[in-house]
Amino acid sequence: MARLVMKFGGTSVADIDRIRNVARHVKREVDAGHQVAVVVSAMAGVTNQLIEWCRQGSALHDAREYDAVVASGEQVTAGLLAITLAGMSVNARSWQGWQLPIATSNAHGAARILAIDGAELIKRFKERQEVAVIAGFQGVHKETGRITTLGRGGSDTSAVAVAAAIAADRCHSAKGVVGGSSLTSGICATLRSSIARAATLIRLGSAGYARRLISSTSAVRPWCATKWRSWPSNR
Repeated sequence: MARLVMKFGGTSVADIDRIRNVARHVKREVDAGHQVAVVVSAMAGVTNQLIEWCRQGSALHDAREYDAVVASGEQVTAGLLAITLAGMSVNARSWQGWQLPIATSNAHGAARILAIDGAELIKRFKERQEVAVIAGFQGVHKETGRITTLGRGGSDTSAVAVAAAIAADRCHSAKGVVGGSSLTSGICATLRSSIARAATLIRLGSAGYARRLISSTSAVRPWCATKWRSWPSNR
């Protein structure tokens, strides 16, 4: 049995049929006896639409309200995937960033992850065999209680940070309908002691770019022998 984090990007959850396909991948891992947490992005095009609506509402919009709006895309995806999994007889529950919680800085639109409490997820893995479906790209600033978003690549950041918080064995990322990558527990072990620093690196770009950044960082270089690998998400 392994503990997995599976991250699905916007194209892979673009509509209900693709969300159902994602659910089949998740169910396969659950049926194999694994403990699974899923991190999802907004459905393809949704975040851009939400951003445009903010701009139409006011060119000088409040960054706190901007985050409240744009974070809703991932929340919709998480809820839909949890519903779909339940329809396949998989015990699943959706989580928003503030519910875990994923604690962040107060830099709305470009917040940095400070800490994640993975205890409740681990408890539910063991007691309920429950799949956690987590809305990526978001967290909460504890002092103000406001929703925050992590900026470009924020769902990747969320996935890696969650993997660190729950001591996952593997962290898969599927950005499209086919293909993806895997980050193993060696990197996650380092992230447990330095989530904020390493998560910032992940947030800077694509999986390939993030790997190069990680490989050049002395704090995590010892674990880079465990490499990214192709994940055939259409199998």
